[in-house]
This record gives sequence, C-alpha cells and structure tokens, in this order.
Amino acid sequence: MTRKALILVLIIQFFSCDSNSKGVLKFNDKYSEGVSEMIVNYSQNNQDNFKNIFSDSIVVYFNDKKFIGLNRLMSEFKNDHIVFSNILIENLETFTLFFDNNEFITEQSFEWNGKGNFSNNNINTQIHISYYWENDIITKIISIFDYEDYIREIELPSLKSLEIPLIKQSTCKSLLNSMGAGDTGQ
Repeated sequence: MTRKALILVLIIQFFSCDSNSKGVLKFNDKYSEGVSEMIVNYSQNNQDNFKNIFSDSIVVYFNDKKFIGLNRLMSEFKNDHIVFSNILIENLETFTLFFDNNEFITEQSFEWNGKGNFSNNNINTQIHISYYWENDIITKIISIFDYEDYIREIELPSLKSLEIPLIKQSTCKSLLNSMGAGDTGQ
C-alpha cells in the first residue's frame, strides 16, 4: 500500500509541478529496464555496465549529502559490499516520466536489505531514487532513504580502523548527532 501511495504522489507531482507540463509515464521502457538491471547488478556487486549508464561527472545526492563523479559512486557501491553481505533488493518498482520538453526522469523505489558484516545485524530500509538523464546517460541521482541503522553499522568501532572512503562514514557523526544518537563517549 505504501508503494502505491508513493507512486500516486509522484504522479500527482509529475502533472502538477507546472500547469504547462505534459508527459507520459512508462513502466517498461529502456530507461526503466536499464536502472532496474543496474540496481540488481549493484546488489550482486557487479559494476560491469555502470560506465555505460552513468556520466563520468555524475552528481549524486544521498539525502542531504552530495558528491560528484562516477569513480566515487562506484567506490560507494563497492564499499557497501565490504560493510554488508547478502544485499538484497526487494519490491522493486521503476518507471520513467517522459516530459513534452524531451526531458525525462526515471523513478525507482525498493526495499534494501543487507546483513552487517561486523555486527551481524540485519538492516532494512525503503529507498527512493530519481535518475536524471541527458543523452541516454544518467547525469544526476537523488536518493532518499532512512539510513539511521545503515549509518550505525558503518560507525561500528570495528570499522573505524578500515580506510573506507565512504561519504556515509565522513558524515556519520554529524548525522547521528542530528538524530540525537551521537557519541556515547566510548
């Protein structure tokens, strides 16, 4: 039910953002299929086709944090497989919004599941991603998800000795503090 409500909200936003905007929503187009295949490949730690779908200078937002570059994105994805095992994507829903001005955005939502390799905790979160395209290449990603448990996993003392250049690791302390779950003094 939640996923259907999210899709309904996105459709309403799609048609109401600008009264002059018109477009089409498609579920089985090449862009939707491409990002669906990509996210399944991510879950299997397979990045073979990433250079074909992402711009070298892609701009990526994980909630309110931003970074730039395909190499950084690929590093982030690889690091997920250092911190977590059994990454599973469930309830995957993907569609593309095609606007009359020739712009289009692929929207995706799914449940992300992984087992912490250092805590053995199972992490589950709902993720929504918007992929912005130019010339058949993704140039921007906006990913929105509740990553409190995810960040706690990355902040484990056993991980602090690893040199993992994660965007999440560099911002974990400030995010945990903002959630009221900051440093315990240990």
